Amino acid sequence: MDWTQGYASGTPYTSGHYREQSPSFLAYLCALHGYTPPDASAPFSYCELGFGRGLTLLVQAAAHPHAQFYGNDFNPGHVAEAQQLARAAQLDNVHLFEHDFATMAQAELGLPQFDFITLHGIYSWVNAENRQHLQRFIQRFLKPGGIVYISYNALPGWSGMAPLQHLFARYAEANPGPAERQVAGARQLLEALAEHDSAYFKDQPGAARRLASFNQTSVNYLVHEYLHPHWRAFYFDQVAAALGSAKLQFVTRASAATIYENLLFTPPQLAMLAGIADPILRETVRDYVLNIGFRGDVYMRGAVRMAPAAHLAWLKSFAVVAREVKPEQRYTTRVLGREMQGKREHFDAVYQALATGPQTLAALCSLPAFAHSAHVVPLQVMNLMIEGGHVLPVLPGWVADGSAAWRLNRAVAARAQTSDEWQYLASPYGSGVHSHLIERLVLHALLQGMAPSAAAIAPWVGQRLGELRAQIPGAGVAGEHQALVQSAVADVLNQSLPAWRRLHLLP
Repeated sequence: MDWTQGYASGTPYTSGHYREQSPSFLAYLCALHGYTPPDASAPFSYCELGFGRGLTLLVQAAAHPHAQFYGNDFNPGHVAEAQQLARAAQLDNVHLFEHDFATMAQAELGLPQFDFITLHGIYSWVNAENRQHLQRFIQRFLKPGGIVYISYNALPGWSGMAPLQHLFARYAEANPGPAERQVAGARQLLEALAEHDSAYFKDQPGAARRLASFNQTSVNYLVHEYLHPHWRAFYFDQVAAALGSAKLQFVTRASAATIYENLLFTPPQLAMLAGIADPILRETVRDYVLNIGFRGDVYMRGAVRMAPAAHLAWLKSFAVVAREVKPEQRYTTRVLGREMQGKREHFDAVYQALATGPQTLAALCSLPAFAHSAHVVPLQVMNLMIEGGHVLPVLPGWVADGSAAWRLNRAVAARAQTSDEWQYLASPYGSGVHSHLIERLVLHALLQGMAPSAAAIAPWVGQRLGELRAQIPGAGVAGEHQALVQSAVADVLNQSLPAWRRLHLLP
């Protein structure tokens, strides 16, 4: 019997982190839309179905040490690797299973009821039988009032690109062998089609751009996204109907900014959408207007509306903490492929306040910049900054316990000496923070007791980069390379390190 069920299990998935799966972020989104979420600042239970390399699950477990985190993946290599990192970080609140979805959906594993269940991408990659197992798991194990996050390839946005995936999968079926070789062969065939005036590529310029983007895309990702014979994209209403059978109610896209429809749609589009009474049909039509090929959605079982006064009180006690933001990105947020510019005076007022630490909405409302706008304008600024990755959300009553996050960050930083795969650190404010290779090498050096100076750390970092054959942009001869390394290390110490301390990424 083939245990892979057609899934590309021979090639490891990428080791990414997806902030939409953060229980703190999901709780905030539900509260933003007026629903009472599980209290993520108190003990709770969480499950990720199909965790891949496991980094998202481990980061969230380290960021929420007061909760219990469960997850499964049927690839034994993925599970073993995640277990190794969990042991290195001494995460005792993580429970990992090498089971398929059919086994997980049974009641024989002694699993608890969950406050949060998340699935990233997997719904589009497995066959119909396994989608049924996923739905049964949710129906059996999600608590009333619990939250589900599910992401999937979406229609109509994927319509123009679906033929690419079809040809990838058919090429692999006709040419057995290593998945990496199948990807290379399928790409060569598609590139030949594009070069020889294929009508498909002429009529679908988006497909040509997608094909060109594969030059900068991980082969591991291409294997998992394009080689699955059961791959499928879905319309929103199809997924909503499937989850509705498990008593789930759609709440929102996994975005802090899509609540502001006036920023996404033109006045005529808003008028058209307002004329659609059925909420599922209206959300489906929104996808035709936006034409986005990937959805991440938030559902609840037994969603309970907050009273207006309670809702406002919850929002005013919610806070944000500043991340490191590049100057050219301070006022810009991308929402569903659309770039939005915030008012500089509003953003600057928030940045200035955040320089002293996390700030609640109530505190921001008292700033002179928002003196005549009640809570609506500062809340919009906060949400745009959350969406843009400028700040992290901090739930009411949150206490940042950094011990588990520090242990995981130490383990991730140590792995930077041999690999650039594990790129996210855990913040005890409830999320993960991306870091580049030099940042993690500097963090490892600091945690090993090196003096916090570029002169002391740069030679060691340069040696590690050489061993990894990592390139520094702009580097030429050896002397220039070392000077660039020293400059990069200085930037980490002067810019990244203060941001890490604000986010409690290290002791």
